[in-house]
Amino acid sequence: MNKQFWDFLLATALEIEELEAGEASSDRISALIETIDVAYKGAFDPADAYEAYVVTALCSALHKKLPRD
Repeated sequence: MNKQFWDFLLATALEIEELEAGEASSDRISALIETIDVAYKGAFDPADAYEAYVVTALCSALHKKLPRD
């Protein structure tokens, strides 16, 4: 599952880089972070996959604090 997670994360980063500036891109970034949070929340044990655990914790925190529609 780690390879799939890192591939998904890389694809998400590339998609964010391609976005044009503006409100629509902010909405899209929020949606992408929400997707990571929902899809992988609780999927990683910090003892076994610390880096992935940290990334999902960061996405969860961002998802909770970023403005939504």
